[in-house]
Amino acid sequence: MKKLLTIAALALFAASVNADVVYLTNGDKISGKVQTVGGGKMKIASELAGDIEIALENVSSFETKEPVDMHLKDGSTLNQPVEKGSEGCIQTKETELLKPQKLKIDSISSVNPPAPEKPRWKGSISGGVSVSRGNTDKTDYNLSAYMQKRTEQDRITLSADYAQSEQTNDDTGEERTTEEWWKTRAKFDYFLSKKLYAFIDGRYETDKIADLDRRVLIGGGLGYQWIESAAMNFSTDLGVASRYEKYDNEPDSSTELSGQASYHFDKQMMDNLMFIHELTFYPSFESLSDEYYVSTFAELKYQMTDAIFASFKSILDYDKSPAAGTESTDKKYMFSIGVDF
Repeated sequence: MKKLLTIAALALFAASVNADVVYLTNGDKISGKVQTVGGGKMKIASELAGDIEIALENVSSFETKEPVDMHLKDGSTLNQPVEKGSEGCIQTKETELLKPQKLKIDSISSVNPPAPEKPRWKGSISGGVSVSRGNTDKTDYNLSAYMQKRTEQDRITLSADYAQSEQTNDDTGEERTTEEWWKTRAKFDYFLSKKLYAFIDGRYETDKIADLDRRVLIGGGLGYQWIESAAMNFSTDLGVASRYEKYDNEPDSSTELSGQASYHFDKQMMDNLMFIHELTFYPSFESLSDEYYVSTFAELKYQMTDAIFASFKSILDYDKSPAAGTESTDKKYMFSIGVDF
């Protein structure tokens, strides 16, 4: 029996010797395994108390027996064991190549963070159908798609919108198209720093009712990502673009060089409601007051489940010099049900 107690005591002593130690500001200390630091909290696995989570502001210092993956707020990283330091500090262990380095605990962004998610395409596809029969025979349908892939170095965004409406004349039975248009866009952002990026983008648009055979816009410039998070994103772009337009009721097409200024904003208003707004302004270098084009949209996206959502989207396009017989302003409204992927 004494032999068993001796072995147990030695095992417990060995475990404590090999354990990490966290020193608290009230003088207490916790032995165990430092698992992670992040979000202002430290997680420790203790053999006696199980998993413990404490606020980092209550940690005076800590030491580890094995190397930890430490990320500092200045962007630098370390992978070394650490030793107890003075109040509010730690220091790295001395090696043959590196001298001990003193670090303040509040300079630590994270310790042993989870591996970053592998970049993948994320997006959504949605559609809507409205059918009226009786006094009015009308069919409306729309389709939208959005995809984006974000890596540490770049971002690719693809989007498309399409709508068509058919109405039948009650007297003649003739079917008439009252709406048919589509818009596509592709954008590539290359980050020169954490916030600043260079971009190129292209748009292709057509509108049968507005006699727009095609509008092609190709541009590029610099952008700045002011805010980027799961809850809110805000970016601005400034550059130049080439604008080509061809109308069905005009014999000649037009091509001109213009400026390009835009912004994108989205915000999670509630847990299941997101607001998205985007605007792009193309002022002509030839005649700013007489030649410009504006494209903007606003969208409310209501999350019904983790994957299924309802969307209401309003699109406004303004062409200062539209085709003869057509209006400058085009407004479009789309209600749809979609799925995220």
